[in-house]
Amino acid sequence: MSDSDYRLSHLDRGDTYDRYLADTPIDSYMHEMESRIVRRVAPALFDGPIPRYLDFACGTGRMTSVFEPMAGTAFGIDVSESMVSQARGKCPRTQFRIHDITQSPPDIAPVDLVSSFRFFGNANDDLRVAVLDALNRLLLPGGYLVVNNHRNPQTVHHLLYRLTGGTETVDLSYFKMRRLLRAAGFAIQRTYGIGWWIVRSRLARQEMLDSALARFLEPASRLPFLAPICTDMVIVARKVR
Repeated sequence: MSDSDYRLSHLDRGDTYDRYLADTPIDSYMHEMESRIVRRVAPALFDGPIPRYLDFACGTGRMTSVFEPMAGTAFGIDVSESMVSQARGKCPRTQFRIHDITQSPPDIAPVDLVSSFRFFGNANDDLRVAVLDALNRLLLPGGYLVVNNHRNPQTVHHLLYRLTGGTETVDLSYFKMRRLLRAAGFAIQRTYGIGWWIVRSRLARQEMLDSALARFLEPASRLPFLAPICTDMVIVARKVR
């Protein structure tokens, strides 16, 4: 792994990661919206509980804890022991593994649904491709992959930033993610946008995110044509090959 490898960035952050995100209003907002979407969408994919579920790059279990009550059997995988230590305290029914799936398959039989949040937007292309290939092998035929992308370069906010001379490293647009998924054997079933209206930094302040105006504007994020410009998105894909 290179020094810039995303897998190295969170190895020792377990004790502080949740607090860091909780203290960042936009991160807390995105997590709340993601959780609402998942609680509504995931149960509709199966007749009954998710039979076998895996949270990849589970971190401290923030999203594992959302999925766990909906799963018959739940697994979580991460390369960080400090992060998994936190996750175990939140998710008593989940079986956790500290493992790098790009190096070797984990000791987990194929599952029906895999989730992965706050990973693909941060990873580089080589890692994205390697992980998607590994996750494909971990899914049963017709299984589901539920991921987010919270670092979309095609938001109005990022566009304005670049037009005013700013430079940035975010590169995972909706259309790029779709190409990566297709190449790995997945087809997008539905995309749920979050925060289309957060076009300036001041709109990501706590008072705005908690406002009646935000509650009025947010539902429009679910319109399919707005998803490619949203601040965050939840993508539901299915294994087709």
